[in-house]
Amino acid sequence: MANGPKNRIRTHATDEEGVAAWHQAAARDRRAVLTVDLTDEDIAAIEAREMRPGFEHLNIEVDDA
Repeated sequence: MANGPKNRIRTHATDEEGVAAWHQAAARDRRAVLTVDLTDEDIAAIEAREMRPGFEHLNIEVDDA
């Protein structure tokens, strides 16, 4: 049990690296944008996008509207 995840030695450097990596990954995955700031080209690009396979179950969220 001494080698379990709660007993790992964490240094300040590894904590900073882990936090920085998490923030970079989060920034790559999503951005917050005000819809009023979207141009007509932005809207057309969003409308033209296709969802990756495996997320079809989310269509119910927009089909009920």
